[in-house]
Amino acid sequence: MRRIGWWLIAAGWVVAGMHLVLAQDIGSLPRNTIAAAQNSSAPLPCSSSKLLRGILCLFVGRYDQTIAACDEVLRSDPGNLRASALRGYAHLLQKHSSRQAIADFSDVLRRDPENVALRIARARAYCQEKDYDRAIADCDEAIRIDPHCALAYAWRGVFYRQKQVIGKPLADYTMALRLDPQLRGTQCMRAEVFRRQGEIAKALDDLEEVLRSDPHNKEALIKRYLISLEDLHDYDRVIEETTRLHRSEPQEFAWYVIRSEAYLLK
Repeated sequence: MRRIGWWLIAAGWVVAGMHLVLAQDIGSLPRNTIAAAQNSSAPLPCSSSKLLRGILCLFVGRYDQTIAACDEVLRSDPGNLRASALRGYAHLLQKHSSRQAIADFSDVLRRDPENVALRIARARAYCQEKDYDRAIADCDEAIRIDPHCALAYAWRGVFYRQKQVIGKPLADYTMALRLDPQLRGTQCMRAEVFRRQGEIAKALDDLEEVLRSDPHNKEALIKRYLISLEDLHDYDRVIEETTRLHRSEPQEFAWYVIRSEAYLLK
């Protein structure tokens, strides 16, 4: 059951976190480019038009088209940092081309070493390559540049956990939440650390706080149900709540799986 829970959680956490990092970089597009995109009568510069098309393709999962748009820009403008960065994000989200992502991010960071968002993005790519030491080093550098960057602490906690370093994930998750209490994914990850340490009450406190602000947060719901099943053995509550959720979201497979597990354990 634990494996099922983590499989259900993983995709949303990784993609959502990656889009948060990406949003920081998109926000640095020149104001005249953004204004032109919002005004159909204002002509876009050619490279900016292609980059905006690449960004839109990225957010709908058409990573190959994003890469093609960036390649086109870089052929005419090899020094375009935004094109290299955007192509790196596309490679990163493809997952099977993390080495190309590292190359693109490294190219930008050589010329813009203080770019915190790209430090974190390259750290993600290193993590995909299971190079946790370099991932952590990039987060260390991001924190040196901006000690108040909550995402740098949050991701470093993830990498420490992947490396199975005891103690440090909890410290980093806690610091990230102190800097940005709205990092719900990080709060769910901290709840899992508390649970593994046997601090069930603290784990439930974190999950309940997430659900107070976002009652339909799937990650928090699944983690709470796993605690109810495996630690508290409160099968009736799980059956009751997942039955209600299944009625309102009949297409959601997770509630069916968890309810079935509760019936089996009962």
